[in-house]
Amino acid sequence: MNLNDKQLMAANKIYMAWDLPSLDTAIPVLNATKGLLKNVKINSLYVKEGPNVIQALNDYGMNVFLDLKFYDIPGTVENHCYAATKQGVKFITVHAHGGVEMMNAAVKGASKASEELGIERPKILGITVLTSFKLEDYLQTINSSNNNVITIQSQVLNLASLANKAGIDGIVCSPKEVEAIKKIYPSLITMVPGIQGPQSGIAGATQNMDRVATPGNAVKWGADYLVIGSAIYKAKDPKQAMLEIINDIAGVI
Repeated sequence: MNLNDKQLMAANKIYMAWDLPSLDTAIPVLNATKGLLKNVKINSLYVKEGPNVIQALNDYGMNVFLDLKFYDIPGTVENHCYAATKQGVKFITVHAHGGVEMMNAAVKGASKASEELGIERPKILGITVLTSFKLEDYLQTINSSNNNVITIQSQVLNLASLANKAGIDGIVCSPKEVEAIKKIYPSLITMVPGIQGPQSGIAGATQNMDRVATPGNAVKWGADYLVIGSAIYKAKDPKQAMLEIINDIAGVI
C-alpha cells in the first residue's frame, strides 16, 4: 500500500507492542500489516525467543524497541546496554528511578558498543511512572498518602528532569503527562503507551492502563512515538486497524 507523506510520517511514529506469545503467532500480523507497520516493541517475546528474535524482526524490515526496563547498579546497567546495542535495536529502556548515575551509565554502555560496531547508538529512554498506576496505588510505593503534595504528573516531571540531567535521549510517559513534559523539556523524546484505537478502542479497550488517549490526541499533545498493542494485533482486520490509526495521527500532523 502506498502511503502519502503525512501517512508515512504517522506510520513511523507507531511501535506495535508485541505481546504475542511467540514469533510464529506474530508472523500473521506482520504479513497482514506489511507496508504499514514499521516498528515493534518487544519484551516477553525477547525473553522467550532470545536474541535471535531481533534479527528475525529486522529481516522482516522492522525497527526493534527493546523494552526490558533495566534497573540495577550503574555498572550492571552499562553492561546490559552495551550487550543490547550489539544486537541492533533502536530503543532501549531503563528505569528513571535508578537515578542520574545509572541512566548516564546506560548511555556509556550503548555508546561504547555503537562505536565498536560503527553504528548509530540506540536511543535510551527512561521509564517514568507506569501507565497502570492510579495516584493512590503509586503513593503506596513511596510511603505517602498526601495527594495534595504528590501527583503522578509531578513525579513524572521530576523523573524527566533526572533523565534530562543524565543525558539520555527521552522518556516513556502516559499521554496525560506528555504536554507538560514537552513544555519544559522539548528536546526529550517522548515514547507514549496507553494508546487506544482512534474511536476509543476500535479493536478493544486498552488493557491494564489508567492514563490513556487516542493516537491523534497523544500526538497533538506532543508524543513523538506511540506504543500500541491490542488495538492492532487483536483487531479482526489488523491492516484496517493500522490504517485507521495512521489516518488518525496524520490528521493532526
